[in-house]
Amino acid sequence: MLPRLRGDYERFYYSGILWERRGRARLLQGGPGSAGVASPWVRTAMEYYEKAEAVRPAGNDDALLRWNTCARLCTRYHLAPQAEPAEYEPALED
Repeated sequence: MLPRLRGDYERFYYSGILWERRGRARLLQGGPGSAGVASPWVRTAMEYYEKAEAVRPAGNDDALLRWNTCARLCTRYHLAPQAEPAEYEPALED
């Protein structure tokens, strides 16, 4: 569906909606590690909302409002950016 949307704003905004809903669904599902799984999805949504906000039509604050909703999700569920995994270094023995 997204490629059929005409403008950049619509593509960015609705991409954000998809990522946000995916993250929210995982959070509501709960369980061990749900916040760790949902965090990058919610943060991806926020990135799309930022892109949409940059090209938004005058007077359209929808992307900004959705970004704020994601920020509240991050606060409520203590979502933090995940650290990059350390590179694997095999132990060398003499």
